[in-house]
Amino acid sequence: MSTMDNENILQRAMFIQLTSREMVAQLRVGAIFFMSVIVPMRWLAGNTHLLEHRKWGEADMCMAVDLVYNTFLKVETNGRLMLCESFIMKIFKPLYKKLPELEEYLDWYFEEKETQVFGIMDADSRKKGIKIVKSEIFSPVDPDNRATHDCACWLSEDLAATLLLEMADPRKITKDLINKLDGDRCKKNTTAAQRKAGLGIRANNDPAEQNFAVFDDALNQMGRGSLERAAGQSMSRYNHDMDRDTSKLATGQKSKADKDVSELGLFHTLCKKLQDSLLATAKDYFEETHADHIQKLNRQRERKAEKKEAARVANFKTARKKFKESSWLHQQYKSPRCWTTRKQALDEFQKLPSHTQQLKYVKEQINMRYLGCGWEKTYHPWPQNQHTYTATELLEHLMMVVIPLSRTHKYPDDAPFELPGIPTLPTLGTQTNDVEIFYKEMEDEKLKSILDALKEQE
Repeated sequence: MSTMDNENILQRAMFIQLTSREMVAQLRVGAIFFMSVIVPMRWLAGNTHLLEHRKWGEADMCMAVDLVYNTFLKVETNGRLMLCESFIMKIFKPLYKKLPELEEYLDWYFEEKETQVFGIMDADSRKKGIKIVKSEIFSPVDPDNRATHDCACWLSEDLAATLLLEMADPRKITKDLINKLDGDRCKKNTTAAQRKAGLGIRANNDPAEQNFAVFDDALNQMGRGSLERAAGQSMSRYNHDMDRDTSKLATGQKSKADKDVSELGLFHTLCKKLQDSLLATAKDYFEETHADHIQKLNRQRERKAEKKEAARVANFKTARKKFKESSWLHQQYKSPRCWTTRKQALDEFQKLPSHTQQLKYVKEQINMRYLGCGWEKTYHPWPQNQHTYTATELLEHLMMVVIPLSRTHKYPDDAPFELPGIPTLPTLGTQTNDVEIFYKEMEDEKLKSILDALKEQE
């Protein structure tokens, strides 16, 4: 997006969408839904098999689904409830007495959890990011966020209506879990024996995900582990480096054609001394290796930032250099040097003593309009397809195309200044204030560059 000719469709689409207040309202509603529903439901689904001591099992998940359904029945008729923190963030409050671990987790997640600032690996720079986001979503300070209130309310009602339709879909399991729909597996239709049988059973399909879940599972198991370490562990599991030959423990009929295929991981193919040596080396050097990895990442980011800044400075220098030439040509258009009529162009052309002089002055006349005034229709290549145009051919273009354009094209107040920046893009809905401020800063930067270029001319 830093150049006018940038054709990155994804960047353009993202810029258009994220500078729309209506899209900001949608993101705000989506963030509330994530914090109020997704986060608690994820914890419940991931920890149900560990809550047997609370007499909470897989069959009790219908209570959580029921709470969500009843909450959004109210939001459907009053979208303002979605923006009310004391209402929407307490969906699962009836479960806190039975599951104090859930309340403890949510308190930590929304009040104490620290997150890295994007692009910074320093531990001291960690912020309570979730708490900051929650505060801005429910009590916005940013003017654009405050301006999304009405839009967010009716979007919430639309979200609630859609969610209720999805949950009541007879093709989905959620319908069977809701009391008001008299589902087969809802609380009132679940027996004590069924609830007891569900104790200690997972409420998700993590084991079935296998390779797709190893990275996420590594992060969950490692707690504060970094992404790099989780990636290393997940890749080791993905490649089955530590697998043992457990296939022999499986029983069942096998055909004579079946052959035993060893499933022993690479680590277990090593002799015991090499295994011990490998583990000892890993323990001794893992902190040093991790620190070196972070240092290299930081150097890479710094180098990338330096190259980006160097490219920006180079683009500014190129723009100022072009502006010096175009501003001179812009001034010449209103001087006696400019050929304003076809007759004048032909007379002046014939007075020139040589073909070199004729070529030079005809090019200059064309550039007065193309570079000095920014009239793109005046453009003409000097050579093309291994053919170099003669002075007479360029004169014909000047007389037949360029000079007549003065009747339809307005002489600009200033010469074109192609400052690197965001191209002109369509808007979606109501544009945010941030964009207006950004464009103003761009305009101020452009003015400063023009002044710098004019100073260099003196």
